[in-house]
Formats: sequence, structure tokens, C-alpha cells
Amino acid sequence: MKENIKNIFRSKTVKTLSLLFCLSIFAFSSDALAVWTDAPAAPPGYLPANEQDYKPVSRGAGDEFKTGKLGVATDSIPGATFGLKVGSATTAQGIDLFGKLQVNASTGGGSICFDADCKTSWGSVTAGVSQWTTNTTTNDIYNNNTSGNVGVGITAPNARLHVYRDTGNNAEIDIQSVAGANNHWGIYHDRTTSDLRFWNNTPAGEKNILTITNEGSVGIGKTAPTTALDVAGQVTATGFCLGADCKTNWSSVGPWSTVGSDIYNNNTGYVGIGTGAPTAKLDVNGTAKISGNTTIVGDLNLQSTGNITLNGTVDGTDISAVSPYFITSPGVSGQVWTSDGVNAGVWSALPASLPSGTSGQTLRNNGTGWITDSNLFNNGTNVGIGTTTPAQKLDVVGNVQASSFLYSSDRNLKENIKPLGSEAKKVLSLEGVSFDWKKDGSKSIGFIAQDVENIYPELVSTNPQTGLKSMQYAGLIAPLVEVVKSQDAKIKDLETRITNLENSVK
Repeated sequence: MKENIKNIFRSKTVKTLSLLFCLSIFAFSSDALAVWTDAPAAPPGYLPANEQDYKPVSRGAGDEFKTGKLGVATDSIPGATFGLKVGSATTAQGIDLFGKLQVNASTGGGSICFDADCKTSWGSVTAGVSQWTTNTTTNDIYNNNTSGNVGVGITAPNARLHVYRDTGNNAEIDIQSVAGANNHWGIYHDRTTSDLRFWNNTPAGEKNILTITNEGSVGIGKTAPTTALDVAGQVTATGFCLGADCKTNWSSVGPWSTVGSDIYNNNTGYVGIGTGAPTAKLDVNGTAKISGNTTIVGDLNLQSTGNITLNGTVDGTDISAVSPYFITSPGVSGQVWTSDGVNAGVWSALPASLPSGTSGQTLRNNGTGWITDSNLFNNGTNVGIGTTTPAQKLDVVGNVQASSFLYSSDRNLKENIKPLGSEAKKVLSLEGVSFDWKKDGSKSIGFIAQDVENIYPELVSTNPQTGLKSMQYAGLIAPLVEVVKSQDAKIKDLETRITNLENSVK
């Protein structure tokens, strides 16, 4: 019997520690089924003297401990740094634990090992086990990896937090502060459109609040924005900017401003209604209607290709009677509107042909028709009377009668002003002549322009078309005045000298 028990203890087929206890109790006696306390030694003859530390562990509710190492469901004792060994390469037994597993790392130097990889705290656990640490004071949880990324649903995250869903619904992050299934916000990536959407799930139902398309458009209350910012509803803001042009109220937007219920235009230019090229302060292309009283300050110029009818009163006067003075019919192509001397006027046909004339000549009406015997010519720049080649703004061949002639002489119109000095020699060089005009033989006196040009060229002009010269007679007044002043000084000097001589003779 003892030999059988000994063989059982040494057998490598022992699966559990409980079986070893049962066999040992059975070997001693039927009374030995009572619970063991910690045996002081192995049963006599059970183990060799050098293996007496391998004492059995009893069953029961009593506390006990074993000072030696313990192997369970294994064929060898634990290694040098371990006190308990469970299972082996052939049995592959494990530990079924109900309760806590405590590792006294700080006091006993304990650790948890996977093969040779031993850890003394959760904070030292690296990839493959855990990257997270719990703050027991604040109940916060944080990631220990300071250089990598965190992936949810993806093994190769490319950002600090990368949420991925390959199939099924969209990848989504929900935020909730109030309990209940219909009280939270969600942010998700629409797998169909690639848009980013913010939505709110309330007891009233789901509602898309904000959408950002993959092209950069933003929709508020719109799931498919068509512009950079597409808003369904009103927008309240303290200001809007177009580029650097910022406005804080509607009255400062565009050319219009409001004061109370009045509106006015800020632009100093024209206002067009129905036209993009207005030519007046108010240019209306189409039908205009004015109801109520209208005040017009200044002239009123009405132009129409059709009828213009006025009804009502102006300052108490019935204006219906003046309507006939306006153009009352469209007329016929080619006609002109002329006064009939009685009423507003009539449409009249232009003459079949106008008389021919010289280039620049002005037609003259003699009361019967248009004739060309006019002495007035206009070359587009200058006007000539009695000449077809005017060289000045007004070029007159013949006498001009006027009560006076004014010459521009303001100092503000002149520069390089210098005194003439002594002009006696130049003036004495001038030669006054008498002559007859070739055109009509009339006699006159004056100067020859070519002679004056040699002395005072600034007083002579040449007609570029005819080569004929003319001169400014009034320009000779200044040198003549200087000669008179010079002569007056000499006379006074002579008078003084004569007086002195007379006094010396006495």
C-alpha cells in the first residue's frame, strides 16, 4: 500500500493538487479524511531526506502557507526566481482566478512577466500590452505614448486620434452630457459624399446642423451647400467684409443710405433704372409713374419720341392746357419738329436738298430758303468773317466796330516779367507809313508788319495757310510809354541845367 502511494506521489500524471490530497488522506486511514493542518514533515518514507521540504498542502478553511516552492499540474519545480509553477509544455494548464491578483512591486520587488518581459507597474507596459494609464485620484485615463498616434478601428493611425470604420455605417464620434438615447451630438465622416457633418439627436429627431464638403463649402442647416457659405435661415453679425471693405450696418452698404424712413443715394454720379449707362441724375428706361405730389427744383426737360400728357394742376394752375405744346405724335421718318407760330409746333419735312457751298461756309436763311452767300466760315477751330482761311479764333477781313476792346493783361496770366528799359532807339527805328488797301482802295496809315517784325518780332504773327502777316498795334503802347518817360527825364534835366545857367549869369 505504501509503495502504491509513493508511486502516486512521484507520478507525472498528477493533474491537480486536490487529487494528491485525496490520495494521501486515503493512504493513512479512513479517519484521516479530516482537514489537514500544515504538515510538519512529509510522511515517513515518502520522500528522500533531501526532498523533505516538499510538504503537502491540506484542504479546509484554515489558513496555511508553504515556505518552499510549489508546482501544480507540472513535471518540474518552479525556476530560481519563481515560487509557483502551473502547467507545463505538455499539460498546458492555467489558473482559474476569482478575485484579485496582487503584485507587491514596491516592497517585494514583484513583477508580471511574459516570458522574459517583466513589468512592475501598468505605467511601464508598452505596445502589445497597454498604452494607457489611470490616474486613481482624478479617474482620468491617458495614453503613455508621447510620440505615436491612437487609432480606433485602424492599425496604422496617421494622426493623434484616428477614427476609422471600413464597412457599414460612417465613422462617427458622439458627445453627450444628458442621459438618454436622444440627447447627444455627433460628428461623422459621410462615406458616400466624403463630407464632414455635425448633427444633433434630440427627442424631436435628428437634424444636420453643419456640413463641410470635401471641396471646402460650409453649409449651416444645409446638407448640400452650393456656395462657400450656404445658410438656411437668418444670419446675425456685427459686420460683414468683402475683401478689405467692411460694413457694420446696411445703411453703409452700396451707394444708398437711410435716415429714418428716407433713402437717398450717396453717389455723386447718375442713377439708372433699366439702363446700365445713365446720362442724367435719374435715367429711366421704361415706364415711370409718380403718384402724389412732386416737387421739381430747377428746369424740367422732357424728351419723348411719343406723346407726353400732363394732367392736374401746378401751383393752382391747370396744366392740361399746356399738353398740346409738347410733341403730340411720332411724325414721319426724316421730319423735324418746328414751331407753327400758334401752338406747340408741327412736323415738317426737310428740304429735298440743301444748296452747296464752300468748305466751312455757313448757310444763311433769307426768309424764304437757305442760301450760301454768307461771309461766315468755320473750319472747326477758327471762325472767319470775310475770309475762308481764318488763322485766329476770330479772323475778320474788314473793319470791326465796337464800343471797346479788352485785352487779357492780368499778372496771374503772365510769367518772366521784365522791365523794357530804354526803347528810344527801337521806337525811332519804326517807320510809320500811309497806304491804300488793295481790296477796296481805301486809304489808311500804320506800319508794315515785315518792318516791325525786324524790331519787335513778338508783335507780328504769320497766317500758316496764306503766309500773310498781321501785328498787334496795341503792343507798341508799352515801348512808346518808355520813350516818353525817357524823354521826360531828359527834358527835366535840361530844364534844371538851363535854370542853373540863368542863375549863374545874374
